[in-house]
Parts: sequence; C-alpha cells; structure tokens
Amino acid sequence: TGLYISLHFPAVQTWLTKQVAAKLSEKLNTKVSVAHVDFKLFNKISVDGIMIEDHSKDTLLYAGNAKMEISDWFFLKKDITIYSVELNDGIVKFGTTSF
Repeated sequence: TGLYISLHFPAVQTWLTKQVAAKLSEKLNTKVSVAHVDFKLFNKISVDGIMIEDHSKDTLLYAGNAKMEISDWFFLKKDITIYSVELNDGIVKFGTTSF
C-alpha cells in the first residue's frame, strides 16, 4: 500500500519517469528527457516537456504535452502496451521531414 500511496504524489511520479528517461537515454545512446508527469488510474499518463534527440543531437520528438493510454498497472509489468498517444504542441521528425 505504501507504493500505491506514494505513486499518487506528483514529485514521486516525476522522479520515477525521469529514472525511466535516463534508462532510455542510456539504452538508446541519445538524450531523452521529461519535465513533468502525472499518472491517472494507473493506465493513463500525461507527460509535459518530452524531448528525444537523435545521435546528431537534432530533435526527433518534442511534445509540450503527451497523453497516453497504456496497460493497466504498467509499472508492475515487464511488457507495456500503448493503446493511444495524443501529442500537443509537438514536433515529430522523420528523416528530413517534420510533422
């Protein structure tokens, strides 16, 4: 129950997400950063200030806000399914094309 209660605090949610971003940065060998996160009902996430760079330090993805619907209790699972993603104030870059 302590884990459940602590995950309701925005500071804990943001700290946890920054740890995940650091692991992704290390695994992908590029910069991944997150400014703030808010979990809702353990299957919805709202993330502010997502930035992913490519190996040349160009922006691959930036989103002022992203909302995702994911697997229930995702933090207790090995594999996570993302059901939907909504980007606001965002840039997505594929090759030399930006959307």
